[in-house]
Amino acid sequence: MRLLTVLSMLFTLSTSLSHARGVTIWAYEDLVKDSDVVMIASLFEASKRTGTQELFLSEFARKRGAEGFKVDSVLTKFTVMAVVKGEYDSIYLELHHHAYPEDFGPILNEWGFEWYEKINETFLVFLKRDHSRRLGPTAGYGDLVISFVKMVPDAGQ
Repeated sequence: MRLLTVLSMLFTLSTSLSHARGVTIWAYEDLVKDSDVVMIASLFEASKRTGTQELFLSEFARKRGAEGFKVDSVLTKFTVMAVVKGEYDSIYLELHHHAYPEDFGPILNEWGFEWYEKINETFLVFLKRDHSRRLGPTAGYGDLVISFVKMVPDAGQ
């Protein structure tokens, strides 16, 4: 009986830490290698909807002929504290990303759209240039948490 309880607890814990869809597992070394710019950035202006919508379609879904769905455009602003790799000439980073529309309804298998609200929260940010030379999240817009890694403050502070 104890073994069953322990196994149930482990199963519950492991599924709460995983995604219900295929997500690439990125090692730190791979993120650094695939990124054109790596920086430490602090949230300067919380996420806000811009009032426009666009069609979101992941690369995975595009390859399989899926149609995609409408998402709200979101703007979040960060202050660049340090550039660890590459070149970045501004002290600000504007992240144009997505959120589910407020009237989207229940979401069973959601994309990792993030909403940033805690001013001065610090992130290790991995960015890659697209075909037009604009910077975007290395791991893609569907899972921002992979490219914007929350840095934990020192416990002594």
